[in-house]
Amino acid sequence: MNRDMSMDNDEDRGDLSPLGWVREHVRQYEETGGEVGHRMQGRTTAILTVTGRRTSKRRRTGVIYWLIHGEYVVVDSSGGSLDRPQWSRNIERTPGVSLQVDAAVLRATARVVTGQERTHLWAELVRRDPVYAEMQARTTRQFVIFVLSPTNPSREARGRPG
Repeated sequence: MNRDMSMDNDEDRGDLSPLGWVREHVRQYEETGGEVGHRMQGRTTAILTVTGRRTSKRRRTGVIYWLIHGEYVVVDSSGGSLDRPQWSRNIERTPGVSLQVDAAVLRATARVVTGQERTHLWAELVRRDPVYAEMQARTTRQFVIFVLSPTNPSREARGRPG
């Protein structure tokens, strides 16, 4: 496994999601270097590690991503829930994250996409996966779109097209 970060034990990697199915997805993904879990229901997933905004603890969760122009794009859709996922709130507070794509782990800086860039990117995401338009229609909140820009491009995971 390409380890850009110290990942010798769970404490170094961060706490797992309290949601059972997410916790199991992360466990299988990490144990198999993404062989199990990278493709999930026809979508590409990665393991995102963020820093908790209140606790400063590292937290891990699975996210769907798209690789666009060498950057990783994630959306805080939470299945169309009214509530934003905690990882989304955490990224806004501390934008330095790590991302495991298949077996490769990279560091990245996250930024919220706004304005015209958001409009164009949202159209591209919905073109690639129309379910996102359906999820957006189920809630009154606007999904936040993040672009994760690798900060260690020499070790950048390429991922599979999403």
